[in-house]
Amino acid sequence: MMHRRCMIIVLGMILTGIGCVTSKPAQPPAEQAAADYSAELRSLVQQSMETANRDQERLQKEVVKSHPYYYKEYSVYDDPGQAFEVVMHKTESRMRPYLADVKLTKTRYSTRLARKYKEAKADEAFFRDRGQETLTYQWRNNQWKQVGSLFVTEKSEEFVNGEWVPRRMEIKHLYEEDEETEGWWVWKWIKKFFRRD
Repeated sequence: MMHRRCMIIVLGMILTGIGCVTSKPAQPPAEQAAADYSAELRSLVQQSMETANRDQERLQKEVVKSHPYYYKEYSVYDDPGQAFEVVMHKTESRMRPYLADVKLTKTRYSTRLARKYKEAKADEAFFRDRGQETLTYQWRNNQWKQVGSLFVTEKSEEFVNGEWVPRRMEIKHLYEEDEETEGWWVWKWIKKFFRRD
């Protein structure tokens, strides 16, 4: 009987962890230095700029769909070896410890928006927008992931008579302001006689 009680007590101690020798918890790996994170991000951005410049001819022919419109668009980084600004922020999250913004200059070419795919495919008149692009990256799963981008146009141009000139903004009027729609008097009489007072 005594033997059984001792076995139960020992078994309970083992299951609860009392009296067991525990090892120290494993130390998390040493954090990478901020300079290493920045160098890795710079390398990634440099590769993506070179890829965009290399695939330029293929991207000129691709039609992009942005519901309900179709258009062509591609980007060129004027100087792939350019020095770009990287601003890193340390966050409170352990899953995403770093957030970085990369600012660089870019030239974007795009066509007019078209409702039909065939119209967009046939359109070869590109507009050129020059400006500043801000790419936002997060450090996740031991690698940088792009989570957003913002392009701010500083100069917009169109190709006219063999040269790039400042773009003229087009305003389309759907109807004249003085023009009344047909049948307006019918609605006026309906409102007058079926008014709820």
